[in-house]
Amino acid sequence: MAMHNGSNPLISVCIINYNQGRFFADALNSYLSQTYSPLELIVIDDCSTDNSVEIINNLLKEKNVKANFIVNPVNWGICKNMNLAISLSKGKYFSVVASDDYFGPQRYERLINASKKSDENYKLFYSNCKLVDETGRVIENDFINYYRPGLLVREGNVFSELLKGNFIPAIALLIKKEVFGSIGYFDETLKLEDYDMWLRIAKGYKFGYVADNEVYYRQLNNSLMRTLQKGSLYYKEHFNVLYKHIKHIGKDHSKVIIGQLCSLYKANLKRTKRPDWDMTKKLLNAIAKLV
Repeated sequence: MAMHNGSNPLISVCIINYNQGRFFADALNSYLSQTYSPLELIVIDDCSTDNSVEIINNLLKEKNVKANFIVNPVNWGICKNMNLAISLSKGKYFSVVASDDYFGPQRYERLINASKKSDENYKLFYSNCKLVDETGRVIENDFINYYRPGLLVREGNVFSELLKGNFIPAIALLIKKEVFGSIGYFDETLKLEDYDMWLRIAKGYKFGYVADNEVYYRQLNNSLMRTLQKGSLYYKEHFNVLYKHIKHIGKDHSKVIIGQLCSLYKANLKRTKRPDWDMTKKLLNAIAKLV
């Protein structure tokens, strides 16, 4: 039975799809199974070239789901779609889900309970998740430990830890929508817009961590992140996100961010076998500003 009373805040859930219609039922069933209410559903298909729109339409009708279903006439990409969903959402809280991900029935109840127990300076709540393959087979039980082994601080003031690398799984979080009014929407000029957003929130606000072992992040060979990780721009995109934040960095964080920029510069040089002059100029500027 859904956790619901008149005082429960509305959560806006956005499911974004691009050519993954075959997995949409998993994401939709996860949404429908939630023990928490009220929920609002926004579904965006980003100009899929397969039969995703037909599959989504049929599932929404079959299960009698009330949803704002948007079909883009052109491919906008994840970032612009998230900003569209935020602008359309009516909830106090916002959550985004890729159409190939899925989660257990208590996900939003746990996140909301954490929010209710926290002070007003907490704006983002998240959990760990499992990495699964196309078939749903678990390939990694601990997302956070996989990407950031030895992480010391998971909640409260996490800005210093985030500067060392992203450890927040976008599939597993809930954001107080009011925060976008103070820091702005996702930066559409970046490919790692989620990492940039977590840094921007963490700079001024606190994060809450929730134990939840039933969130599943599906890794596909043709996903944007996999393509980026295997390509030549992976380290440069990380570099650009961190470089964007040097103007907000005080002396207490300068050593960490300079160290990260240097590591990313060297990793990019090793992968591409040639210096990137834009990165070189930015690195020298960061050193001059912060050292």
